[in-house]
Amino acid sequence: MVRTTLLALGWVGTFVATASAQPTEETILRKYLHASTRANVRGTVLTVHPTPADVQTTLRRVVRRSDGRSLTLFLSPISEKGVIIAEDGRWTSRYDPSERIVRRKRSLERAGQTDPDRWLRLVRANYTVQLEGTETIAGRACYRLGLRPRWHRNGTVRVWVDKITGVELRRDELDSAGGTLSLAIFTSVHFPSHISDSEVTPRYPRNARLVQITQSGVYSDVEAVGRAAGFAVRPPLITPSGFHFVAGTAGTIAGRRSAFMRFTDGLSDITIIEAAVLRRGSQPSRALRVLPRPYGEVEVNYALDDLEVVILGRGDPRDLLAMAESLEPSHEKEWRRGVSRAFNGRSRLITTLRNKGMSGDTVVALLTLLSHTNRSEQEILRAYQDSWCWREVAKRLRVSEVIVARQIEALCSTP
Repeated sequence: MVRTTLLALGWVGTFVATASAQPTEETILRKYLHASTRANVRGTVLTVHPTPADVQTTLRRVVRRSDGRSLTLFLSPISEKGVIIAEDGRWTSRYDPSERIVRRKRSLERAGQTDPDRWLRLVRANYTVQLEGTETIAGRACYRLGLRPRWHRNGTVRVWVDKITGVELRRDELDSAGGTLSLAIFTSVHFPSHISDSEVTPRYPRNARLVQITQSGVYSDVEAVGRAAGFAVRPPLITPSGFHFVAGTAGTIAGRRSAFMRFTDGLSDITIIEAAVLRRGSQPSRALRVLPRPYGEVEVNYALDDLEVVILGRGDPRDLLAMAESLEPSHEKEWRRGVSRAFNGRSRLITTLRNKGMSGDTVVALLTLLSHTNRSEQEILRAYQDSWCWREVAKRLRVSEVIVARQIEALCSTP
């Protein structure tokens, strides 16, 4: 259905088999990640989202500057025409013409991307990369890369990378069965040497009302997010394999203080929003709702007796549900008790690692590596933060992955 739509619009390029003189996958991927935040781009993007009933499309005019500023104007459909999204690397603003409201929030999308080499290691740790050939997109020669997840149940990500600039000109998100969740493709694109301030400066109507969603800074530890939000923020005990906490902030939604945490595996993101509520009584209260969202995303709403949680992300709903359920305080308490017994205390280190947003299995993996080597806590932590993968650290320290995996299985059974 998606290919038929693109053929009808004349936006399917010509595929060419990979030649022997092509650069390596590593070289193309590195150029692609570097270009994502360091290129001047001006063009029009078509986004396609298949649904059981039809195919939904949006058309946007995009201007992106190498200093991180960008401006997006929605051209269609009618329901979204005139929507403006502006980013400057620190703040994201979205104007909705139907409400005449500008909503402004801290930008977490680029957290974890400030060091392209470290970002590259994160992607390589979580995805196998294959150069599938070359193809023409919007009149530009591109490399086509297939990125398949190593660990979790997400599907393949396929990107078309401009040969000269490294800029992504098309991106397909596929489910685990190979079906298209969404695709975004440049229908026209230019790479100007200069983009003026006026091209990335939004112009809102004078009567537009500003709603400031987030007021705090951006933090890399959970405790700081909690201080800004005014309540104890809980990192999930379970995350899909390969996902890491990279940043958080605090703000207000509908008059309620809320915390926002972003997790990424390098290509896909998950956002957790937590809001404290008054305890509903002596009996625990639970409520769950799973909602499909546009472009392959899933929303999980989960209510505990003292916390309301929204989780947004692509992938298998079961993974997001497991994240939500792992926020139950009883699960954290039971897990800590077992881990403390297994590693002769180390409660301070456990708290430190959890404060960095690390999942239960990652904490157990690092404690296991620490107990099987003569390295210090700081050395183990630095090695992990550099590689993003405990398996890589185990190889480097010559500790059997089987030993670590068994300890994780013993101490991190699903709640």
